Amino acid sequence: YRPDEIRIQLLLISPAEKDGLVRLKMIWNSYRSSLPYWALVISPFFDEEELPFRPSKQIFDMMQREADIGYVVTTDAASESSDQVIVKAPAYLKDVQKPGSQTVKFYQVSEQGVNEENQFVSRPLHLKSIWMMNDDLNLVIAGSSNFTSAGFGLGRRTNYEANLVYTVSAIKNKKAATLLGEAHPEGEKIDENLMVFQKRPNEDEAAESALVLLLPPYLGEAVIKRKDDRYVLELQFFVDTYERPEGLEIFYEKNQQTVLLIDGDQLPEREEKFPIEWADALPPNFLLVKWNESNGFAFWPVIVESVSILPVAEDLRDLSLEALLIVIGSKQPLYRLLKRIERLKQSKKEILESEKIIDVHKLVDTAGFILQRTKRVSYALNALRIRLEKPVFTKESLEWRLNGPIGAKALADAIKKEARSNEEKLFLIAELSLELSRVKPQTSNVTLKKKEVLAAVKEVLNKLYFDLAGNFPSDKSSITDYSLIAIKKAIHELS
Repeated sequence: YRPDEIRIQLLLISPAEKDGLVRLKMIWNSYRSSLPYWALVISPFFDEEELPFRPSKQIFDMMQREADIGYVVTTDAASESSDQVIVKAPAYLKDVQKPGSQTVKFYQVSEQGVNEENQFVSRPLHLKSIWMMNDDLNLVIAGSSNFTSAGFGLGRRTNYEANLVYTVSAIKNKKAATLLGEAHPEGEKIDENLMVFQKRPNEDEAAESALVLLLPPYLGEAVIKRKDDRYVLELQFFVDTYERPEGLEIFYEKNQQTVLLIDGDQLPEREEKFPIEWADALPPNFLLVKWNESNGFAFWPVIVESVSILPVAEDLRDLSLEALLIVIGSKQPLYRLLKRIERLKQSKKEILESEKIIDVHKLVDTAGFILQRTKRVSYALNALRIRLEKPVFTKESLEWRLNGPIGAKALADAIKKEARSNEEKLFLIAELSLELSRVKPQTSNVTLKKKEVLAAVKEVLNKLYFDLAGNFPSDKSSITDYSLIAIKKAIHELS
């Protein structure tokens, strides 16, 4: 890394990797010998008891002798008639080691926000981070560690947590340091004379401490696959390795309806995978398992063989050409465009109703309108190419861009479905093919290789060509001749 870049490091917490704050101090010391004098802690939960090894005490060992600690917390009003503020945190947080040279301040943040429709909604605080700085170095740790002894591996009980540590020099990269600061919610300082502390139940660790039944080792993986137009649930059993629990039953999580009851007649003879045809339109998220001595249900997660087999969200199913042009050509996030898509779907229904009376397009030859329509499509084609050229890190992401509900295949299907003539269909598919052939993927050592991306693009082009091969009219016009040449040229460009 250059000295002006943001450095990013992983800080894992586990029973084998304890003392998270000590290791955090080591990261700081590897960059600067001068310790931080200011820290801001954000956590929804803290230790309920005043433990001797609590992080609120240990954090002072990471600071200069004169240090300021801030806590971002949630609050409630004590009453309508009182100015007192109920701080949802333990009172011991305000304790310091050296009164007079160390201070602790509290900042309240609202758990209410505004959604895209300008309506007030609940936004519970769940961010866990520590922001530390001196005159130059800024360090931010963010991740899953609550500011608790278990969250940072400081006591007997240690959670499994994952955090990222960002460090940057504010002198050499002021912009990056500002961005780290802007990642934190702005809190309003609370008057220390008005604070009333009230412990907040640790919902995270309450869930962790709940009784969890482990699956018997006799059960392996449950994998959902796609076969033709239906799902197949494949269950794995280690028959030769482990003993089958007596009274074993497997339920579908939706309504505890028995999916498969393992008994003497159904038991596989060896370690094997047991396929079950899945009748529902949606695949299961998990199964529930019980046996004679279980005293409850064990959770059996269902693994998806590939993201591409998952059903398309209803809002994105069978999008019209007009909707696809809007989505592909827009820089707004997809969720912001869903309402606009819904309005288009509704207007399309109204148009279809009116066409039952008369379809004006059937009264004229639309071949002359192809170039006009192409202008509307060309911008979306260019945007699609730019999207495909952006770095792609997984095969699932590439599959989404090419064959997803707003990808190249969906656009081709909409063109074939809504084209007003055979010439228009062939011409627009040809233009799409040429645009795909111009894709120049941006790659790095952590992305998919250029060869992989182009091979996937070529596969889409080949399918387009073979799907259209039987649709070229015998009385070829100049447009159909051009379209045939263009599609073949596009495939050749990627060879």
